[in-house]
Amino acid sequence: MSNEKLRELDRLAKQFDIAFDGPGSTKRWPDVHARHFKAIQALGSQTYESYRDASRVTFNDQPWRSRTKQRAEQVAAEARHLYNDKSNEMEWRLSLEPDILARFKHRITW
Repeated sequence: MSNEKLRELDRLAKQFDIAFDGPGSTKRWPDVHARHFKAIQALGSQTYESYRDASRVTFNDQPWRSRTKQRAEQVAAEARHLYNDKSNEMEWRLSLEPDILARFKHRITW
């Protein structure tokens, strides 16, 4: 990111009184939310390789996992496009939600 862009973001943050305190200590997490925050933290540090290795175990029983990386790459590419175009929230939602939520429309059988 260019210095000019960083200065503009800094100016906007000051204008709208936005502050980022950093990730904070896990000791400051409210007990009621700690379990969720730990899960989010674990997801944030997961690599595709570790996900892929874990999914190989169940690949024969869950064939939809074979397209997970491809779908993730498509969503990421669309998100980059929307970000670069400075799209608003509605454009993001109209563009990404159908693909992301489509998986929930399929019947799951065991």
